[in-house]
Amino acid sequence: EISSIDDKKVNVEYDYDTIEQRFAGKMSEVDVRHLEMPMPMVTILEEIENIDQGSALYVHHKKLPQYLIPELKDRGYQYVSKEIDESNIKLIIFK
Repeated sequence: EISSIDDKKVNVEYDYDTIEQRFAGKMSEVDVRHLEMPMPMVTILEEIENIDQGSALYVHHKKLPQYLIPELKDRGYQYVSKEIDESNIKLIIFK
């Protein structure tokens, strides 16, 4: 077990490409980049309720949603992220 004070190491056993391959063809997709706060978080939380075990949610977002992360953790979800540029980040949320 890896324990770390640094939250950035929480997803250490998962890297984005591995997770993307694992859920290839089994992802719902949502783009929240155009939404005003708090709708991106509301939309993502609604969408993850609809994904089955063994599936994932692929999210197009403007930035890493700081308030969403603890919500995901509380609900038993994990995520990986990949920054494309300063206003475009991809998230894959899964159980």
